[in-house]
Amino acid sequence: MRHLLLPVTAALAFLSAPASALTFVEDVAQPLFFNGIVEGVTTPGLTASIQLTFTGFSGNDALFSYTLENTSSAPITGSRVSGFGFNVESAGFTLAGSQALTGPFDQVDSGNVPQLGSRDFCLTGNNCAGGGGAGVLLGDSANGTFSLRFAAPLATLDLRDFYVRYQSIEGSPDGTSGVGVQVRDPFGGVIPEPATWAMMIAGFGLVGAALRRRDGIARASA
Repeated sequence: MRHLLLPVTAALAFLSAPASALTFVEDVAQPLFFNGIVEGVTTPGLTASIQLTFTGFSGNDALFSYTLENTSSAPITGSRVSGFGFNVESAGFTLAGSQALTGPFDQVDSGNVPQLGSRDFCLTGNNCAGGGGAGVLLGDSANGTFSLRFAAPLATLDLRDFYVRYQSIEGSPDGTSGVGVQVRDPFGGVIPEPATWAMMIAGFGLVGAALRRRDGIARASA
């Protein structure tokens, strides 16, 4: 997975305490989109998204808010996002002291998610392996806040391998529970690297210049 080093001041209202110089290794300033996997099979229509916002430090606790949307659609007729999580790669992270502060997920778990293995941090209404009745139903969204505790203040925060957990799935032939892993856009494609964008833009410019030149030659010979 590609990792970007982004300043907190970049894109989509990443706010930090004035004294903080925190940067993020993984690009989490953009909305995070998730597919759906049931019994190892990617399930059409099973999707979700999370907008994550860093709001500053309180002591050694990094504070976040989030908006989670259950965006599942046909052929899925029902689903519930029962939790989400990620790996914390930065040194000094401790699960003890990290908290679910507000929102539908009131428990913090270390996670042991089927198909994905262990995760360092998970917010859930029951446990990260599924079950329980809490969560965000199809077509709904929810807001919440949480904190991550570290042994000392950070200059760089590395969060990776985001996922969501689905329960109560209806409309899938493969089962009623599953997971979703992060995809690069809501259609499951890959966002081009900055260098690729530059090459594409340059290519469009060359194509445009060639078309203008050809058009000019055609008019001159007419």
